[in-house]
Amino acid sequence: FLKEGDEVVVCSENHLANINPWINIAKEVGAKVRWWRTTKSLPRKVGCVGKNSDSNNLDDLLSERTRIVSLSHASNILGQIRDIRQICHTVKERSHGCAHVIVDGVAAAPHIFPDVTTMDVEWYAVSCHKLFGPHLGCLVGKKQSVTQLSSDNFNQEAFSKRIELGTINYEGCAGIEGLGEYFRSLASYDSPPLASQAPFRQTRNQCTESFRDRQEDCHWGVSDTCQQATRIVNERNQNILAKCTVEEAYRRIRLAEKPLLDLLRKRLQVHNKIRLIESSSLPTVGKIPVAGFLHRDIHSRNIVDFCSDHGILCRSGTFLCTSLLLEEFLYDEQVSTILNSETLHPSEDETEIVRISLAHYNTREEIEILMGTLEAIPGW
Repeated sequence: FLKEGDEVVVCSENHLANINPWINIAKEVGAKVRWWRTTKSLPRKVGCVGKNSDSNNLDDLLSERTRIVSLSHASNILGQIRDIRQICHTVKERSHGCAHVIVDGVAAAPHIFPDVTTMDVEWYAVSCHKLFGPHLGCLVGKKQSVTQLSSDNFNQEAFSKRIELGTINYEGCAGIEGLGEYFRSLASYDSPPLASQAPFRQTRNQCTESFRDRQEDCHWGVSDTCQQATRIVNERNQNILAKCTVEEAYRRIRLAEKPLLDLLRKRLQVHNKIRLIESSSLPTVGKIPVAGFLHRDIHSRNIVDFCSDHGILCRSGTFLCTSLLLEEFLYDEQVSTILNSETLHPSEDETEIVRISLAHYNTREEIEILMGTLEAIPGW
C-alpha cells in the first residue's frame, strides 16, 4: 500500500502508538513524513522534522501523494476533540480518495460516541478497558479498506488470522457483554421528573445516584421515557445493543461530564501560577473531561505525590506524547535539553505534566475536595 515517494501525515498530538509505526514504515519504504502541528510552527529541534514538512494547517500537508493521515479523535493530554468527519472529507478531496485516515479513539471513546459510519473514517481503534470494559483492543475498518490491504480474493477469516496472531482472548470477548449491559443501564436509568432541578447528592460512594442527579438540564416527557424503556426491553429480548441505546448512553455521559469539566477548569484558571495545556488555535468540536497543567513553581511529581497522600488519584508524566507536542506548548529554556534530543519521546525525569481525568461518575464534591487539596500544597 505504501511505497517510495508517498507521504504520511501524522499529528504531533498523537500518542506514540499512532506515530512510531508510521515513521518506521515510511523509513523502510522511502515515504515522506509530514507533521501536522497543533500550533504554529516553532524552531525545529527534533531531527526528523525538516523544512516544509510541518504545518498547523492540514491543507498545507495534503496532496495526491498522501496515503496515510494518522490522528487522535482527542489527545490524552490536550483533551480537545477533532471533527473527524470534516477531516475525512478534506483528506479524501485533497488526496483524490487515495489516503486512509487512521484515528486513535482510545482517549475519546469513553466520553463521546465514536460513530464510525457517519465519520466516514477508514480505520478507528479503541481499547475497551478505557470504556469501562475488559482489556481488549478493537480495530474497526471499512470493508473497502480491508479489501485493499488483502489479496484480490478477499477472505475474511484468512485476513483476521493475519492481524490476530495467537490465541483469541476469549475471557475478554465475554466481558464485552457486561460492557453492553453497562451502556444499557446508563441509557435506561431512571431520570428526574419533568422540569425537576434535583440537587447534587455529593456522596463519593453513590456514583449511580450522583450520575442521575447531575442530569439537571435534561427534561424528560412521560412518552419519551416509555418509548425508551420499550426499546431497552426489546433489545434484551433480542440480545442486541441498538445504536439508539448507545447514543442515549453517551448523551447522558456528556451531560454529566461537561459541568464537571467546566468547574475544574474554572477553579484551575483562577491561579496565575497554573498553565493549562491546551490549544486556543486548534480547530475542535469540544473537549473530553481531561485537564493537563503545569505549576510555575512546583514540580508535577510533587503535586501528584501530595494528592496521593491525601487519597486523590491523579498522574504526572508525558503520557507517551512526542517532544514535538512539548515543543509546541512548553518551548522555553526548561525543556530545551529535551528538544535538542533526536528522539521523539521526551524524558519523564525532566518534564512532567499533571493530568486530571474525570468521568461521568465523578461529582462536584470530588472536584472541590481536589481543589482544596491542591490549594493546600505549600507554594501553590
